[in-house]
Amino acid sequence: MRKVELDKQSILYYISLVGGIASICSLVYSIASIAAIDEQRNVRYMITASIIYIFALFCLQFYMMFKMNKLSCENLKAKSILSKLDSLKRSYQEIHSISHQFRDCMMENKTTDVEAYKSFCISVLDNTRTLFQDVHGVRCSTCIKIYSKNENALWTFVRDSGSIANRSLFDNQHPVTLVSDNTASMQIIEAHQPHYLSNDLEQEVEAGRYINNRSDWKRYYLSTICLPIRYFNPKTKDISLIGLLCIDSHERNHFDEDYSIQMGACITDMIYPYLHRFDFEKYHSSQDGNSL
Repeated sequence: MRKVELDKQSILYYISLVGGIASICSLVYSIASIAAIDEQRNVRYMITASIIYIFALFCLQFYMMFKMNKLSCENLKAKSILSKLDSLKRSYQEIHSISHQFRDCMMENKTTDVEAYKSFCISVLDNTRTLFQDVHGVRCSTCIKIYSKNENALWTFVRDSGSIANRSLFDNQHPVTLVSDNTASMQIIEAHQPHYLSNDLEQEVEAGRYINNRSDWKRYYLSTICLPIRYFNPKTKDISLIGLLCIDSHERNHFDEDYSIQMGACITDMIYPYLHRFDFEKYHSSQDGNSL
């Protein structure tokens, strides 16, 4: 559509330019005809008038070109704004979908069915993945890792439906990860940072600022955001930590401290009350081969 509009503007410009050249040629021919008919007539004034006319015509052509370029820029700017608004609309739709699911789950009777919790979390992760992909324009993966206080380790509870297939083997080979084996978990759980964000993990490794005990992590992501799913009691100062919401991508330099963190924090705050109902420690200890 943008190319068609620009082509129309170019056609109009060239038509007006051809018309201007034709007008100049006609004027010059008229002056030459007058001079040929009557050599005694003062042609100087006619030439001066024609120069003024030509100058005015070129000024008009330049002005028309300027206006068309300005219009083109305004159209591009308007399209960019509309595109951002459309992305924002989709983002609100995803957030609304998450809050809708949360409301429905909270209104239901308390359940201990792990499949109900997994279903809820997968839906949330799918919406979160779509939200971040719309905002940042890159393919993302999401997961929820649960914190085991007894083992001081994390284990993957669920992943989004798009990454379950290609990361299930990854999770089965590494069912748990010590907090001390990953910089992101250390920053959040041990250093009590509000989040961890890196747009280039390879650069962090080279600078000695990132460790990950999983040797093949680069196959799956090169940038990541991790946010705690937790509640801080302002009266007792106690922190109730369920786990981490992790969003990662194989693309670099797309996440930011403003939008990315706030979007993720909004989601972790919404899902905490529902996940807080489930006894993850009991479920984890009941799973064969998952404990250290």
